[in-house]
Amino acid sequence: GSAQPSAKHSAPLPDRATPTRRAAFHPIIVNDQVLIADHRSVASYHLKTGKPLFHYDLKTAGLVDPGPGVDAKIAQPRFTLSADDRRAYVRLGALGLAPKKADATYLVCLDMTEPDKPKKRELWRVQASAEDQAPAAFEGSPLVHDGRVYIALRRIAGRRVLPSIVCYDVLGRRRWAREVCDCPEFEDHGDSPRYRQHLLTWADGQIVYAS
Repeated sequence: GSAQPSAKHSAPLPDRATPTRRAAFHPIIVNDQVLIADHRSVASYHLKTGKPLFHYDLKTAGLVDPGPGVDAKIAQPRFTLSADDRRAYVRLGALGLAPKKADATYLVCLDMTEPDKPKKRELWRVQASAEDQAPAAFEGSPLVHDGRVYIALRRIAGRRVLPSIVCYDVLGRRRWAREVCDCPEFEDHGDSPRYRQHLLTWADGQIVYAS
């Protein structure tokens, strides 16, 4: 007999998302879970059925909800996250980078085990900060490699941006930080906010900051 077509399943994008002509949401697959994030939340779905497994958001965690972030006014936003076999790591919080200020952003670690059981998902979170109290914010999703979590941190000094790479272990303990460059970002482009985040990648034993 002929093979029957497989069932098709779908799941909604994060709440308040407005479709755009360019893909803004880039899910990841870990074991039997599909995870999708925006700047406020992370949702997990079963890979084969589309059944919702768990949902985490800043509001229920008692943090400030930065509000909608995908519409015609927000230029080219992109949302994804990183994971190992047991944990998901996501950058949440304010989207836009503007001169002289930075609203709250967080690196959050979530427990992905036993996804069909109610449990506390947040294992730890770190809020972006700078030692000199200058405005600071995390950039895009972290890089996870060999028991370490790396994320780009931007410190704002007047109209310049000073990016660093910050390393944490899987328990959320900071291991090291290294400033990588000095960008005259707002000297060149005025006061218009930047919404597309800068990312890290791993190449031949080196961490690369992609500005």
